[in-house]
Amino acid sequence: MKKRDILEKVVKKIYLSIGSNLGDKKLNIEKAKFYLSQNKINIISCSSYYETDSWPNKKFPKFLNIIL
Repeated sequence: MKKRDILEKVVKKIYLSIGSNLGDKKLNIEKAKFYLSQNKINIISCSSYYETDSWPNKKFPKFLNIIL
């Protein structure tokens, strides 16, 4: 019989940053959120969208970001 870990059913909270700088940035992020929820990842809250410059080369498209 396999011994179960006492922490096996404990909910683990994480912070996840998601960003996109290609194509329909907002749609890409929304798809990522959808796929997370489809894989039983419960999103408790989500930040507002914010835009950042590409790093290290600012000539690349800007990023759209959120924190989950």
